[in-house]
Amino acid sequence: MKESTFWKLFCVGLAGFVAVVFCLVWAMELTAEETEYDIIQAIIEDIPAYQAEIESWGYQVTVLPRMEEEPQSCGLKHYYWNHAGPVLMLTDQEGGNWCFYYGFDQYFTQYSDTSSMALYESGELTEVNRTVELQIAKRWIGNPPLRGNTKEPGTNAYYDVEVSLEIQAQPIEPGKDLDWFNSHPHNFYCSNNFVESFLGETSFVDMEKKSRNEDRAIKREVSAEQLLHYYRQGLELQDKLVGLYSEKQRENEWNSVKNLKLDEIRRNEPWRSLALIWAPPTAWPASTGTAGRSSSPTSWGNTRPAAR
Repeated sequence: MKESTFWKLFCVGLAGFVAVVFCLVWAMELTAEETEYDIIQAIIEDIPAYQAEIESWGYQVTVLPRMEEEPQSCGLKHYYWNHAGPVLMLTDQEGGNWCFYYGFDQYFTQYSDTSSMALYESGELTEVNRTVELQIAKRWIGNPPLRGNTKEPGTNAYYDVEVSLEIQAQPIEPGKDLDWFNSHPHNFYCSNNFVESFLGETSFVDMEKKSRNEDRAIKREVSAEQLLHYYRQGLELQDKLVGLYSEKQRENEWNSVKNLKLDEIRRNEPWRSLALIWAPPTAWPASTGTAGRSSSPTSWGNTRPAAR
C-alpha cells in the first residue's frame, strides 16, 4: 500500500472515530441526570418564570449573588466563606430564611427580645436587650441534604448539620459587666433528630464535655423539635421547587412540540392551524417527541463537586 493511501485512510478513520466520540458525548449530555444543584441554578437563571408561584406559597424570593465582601449576617457569611453563589433564598413572614444552593442548604433567622444574663464574676442575673441569630447549615455545602443519615453513630459523617447561635446583648442598667460564656455556641448534630451531637476529637480539650455544654446553651434557646421542624421544612420546600421546575419543563416541552406541529400544519394544511392552536396534545397528529435532559425529581444525581 502506498504511503499516501495509508495516510488518507488513517485520516478518514480518525475523523470517523472523533465523530463517534462526539456523538456519544452529546447523547450522554442529553440524558444526564440533573442534580439538586442543576435544578436550583436553572430556577435562579429563569427566576421571573418561577417567582409568582413561589410567592404564592407565602415566601419572599431573593437571589443572592456570589459575595465579594464579607457580610454582617452569619447566614450570609456561610456563602462568602465557601465562595458559593448564586443562592436562592425564601423568606417567610416571620423573617425565617431558607437557602438553596446544592438543594436545601441552610436556615437562618434573627430575633430580638428581653431576657436575663449572668454578670461577670458574681453570677447574678440582670435584664438585657438581646439580638439572637440562629443558623442551621449543612456541614458540606457541595453535597445534597440528607433525608435520613445512615452513617455509623460516633463517626464524623453522622453529624452532618451545624447549629450555631450568635447572641449580642446590652444590659438595661448601664455599666454592668456581662458574662459572655457560651454566648456564641455551636455544635454538630445528626439531622435525623438534632439530639445526638459531637464536636470531634482532640488531644487538648475534652470535646465530648464541650459538646454537651454547647448543646445545653443551644437548647436553652431552641429545642431539638424546633430544629428538626426547620430542617424538614427546608426539605419540603426543596421538593416543591423541584416539582415546580419539572412542571415548567413539561410546559416548555409541550409548547415546543406544539409550535413545531403548528409550523408543519401551516406549511401543509393552513386551514387547520387555527383549530389546533388551543388543542390539547392528544388532538395533535402523531409525533416522535423530543429528546432532552431528564427532569424527574426521582432521578437526581449526587456527583456535583463542592463549591470552589
